[in-house]
Amino acid sequence: MENSVYVFVEDPGHGWLAVTVEELVDLKIAHKISGYSYIKDTIAYLEEDCDLGVFVRAYKEKYGQPPAFEEIYVENTPIRNYQNYNYGGADESPMTAYIEAGDLEIGSAETEEGEYFILRWRDD
Repeated sequence: MENSVYVFVEDPGHGWLAVTVEELVDLKIAHKISGYSYIKDTIAYLEEDCDLGVFVRAYKEKYGQPPAFEEIYVENTPIRNYQNYNYGGADESPMTAYIEAGDLEIGSAETEEGEYFILRWRDD
């Protein structure tokens, strides 16, 4: 959200920006985040090489300025053990993207009528 300070977490090999899924949906980029990012509960951890750039560009487009970051270094971050953020292709379901958060899936899709979002319980 505008004027938020985001936490950028680094370990010895990589870095991630913590962003709520709600913000990704609000910026209309939830479907653009790759499986190299992670998710835990309602927080997405955007990997630094690609997904962080997607977020920064969308944020700047909406708010006219880049987001503010607070950087922290963690020797052994648990982020690598979180679930990968999932992107569902057209062959997998009518959703263009979905995030598995426990037993709940949050998805988005674009149709000729516009974009819509789906919440559904996993059946497995």
